[in-house]
Amino acid sequence: MMIDVVASKYCNLIPVQRYAKIAERGGVPDLPPQSLIETTHYVADLLKPAYWLLKEEILKQTVLHADETPHRMLEGHDKSNWYLWGFSSTKSSYFKAHDTKSGDVASNFLQDSACEYPIAKDKPPLVAPLSYPNY
Repeated sequence: MMIDVVASKYCNLIPVQRYAKIAERGGVPDLPPQSLIETTHYVADLLKPAYWLLKEEILKQTVLHADETPHRMLEGHDKSNWYLWGFSSTKSSYFKAHDTKSGDVASNFLQDSACEYPIAKDKPPLVAPLSYPNY
């Protein structure tokens, strides 16, 4: 059930309150939404070692694609906006959440990498290595 909660929340964007109502209609009553949220945290902790390995793999790449996507967090009565930053190569992808879409996020990430040719959707393709502070 833990995987289903996580996949429903993050892949299908189903809020945990709605998930609890769906589960109740399916015969699993009284699932507390707060417990479902805690479940996603447990799974995140379980997957942390794989997350850090993906980051290490991405930091080794000489060509990286970088992009950000805005998201709106809706949990209970709390609402906030944040950006999911993605860095990808032909081998893997790494995602990181930030509260800003500032290019400083990409610049700071790329400074710690072996990347020589970053590619972004709103920038022209590069023909020479880029100076990250000007990204």
